[in-house]
Amino acid sequence: MVLKSILVAGGSCALVAGVAVAGSAAGAPSSAPSVPAVAPAGDTALASAVIAADGDSATPADTAAAQTLGRRRDLLCARVPRAITRTENLEKRLAAGASTQGSIAYLEGRIATAQTAHQDQLVTVLQNRLTYRKQLASFLPQRLELLQTARRTVCAPAPAPSSSSSPSS
Repeated sequence: MVLKSILVAGGSCALVAGVAVAGSAAGAPSSAPSVPAVAPAGDTALASAVIAADGDSATPADTAAAQTLGRRRDLLCARVPRAITRTENLEKRLAAGASTQGSIAYLEGRIATAQTAHQDQLVTVLQNRLTYRKQLASFLPQRLELLQTARRTVCAPAPAPSSSSSPSS
């Protein structure tokens, strides 16, 4: 479950990186090349797909690569709404009261019980879990913001081309 969360966070970071690259490419002068000469590695290829989709001129090889990356972007974007839901649910669980398993308060209660019973090894394990959960709780709002930004920008549906052009006579 932790690995899955890390992978989702990595995917969302890649989407946000795509937003940043696309934003900087949109503000760049038109004479600058919109696709980097060196192929990016890993999830930064998503950013290249966004830029390549907006590029004016593309060779057939670039077009095929852009289509492949566009499909990958679509697959990642399909995961964003569920990642937002999972992040919101995790925030609620961590902030819940002592009666909710998995919450920070519940774990603090378990630590107090283990300390009372003089179970030092268990206290150490639970303290490590508590440290991780507190760090996770502080990161989740940022993660949620990144996912929502990705949904609004990179994953937003493209505006429909306007068909209200005037006919020339």
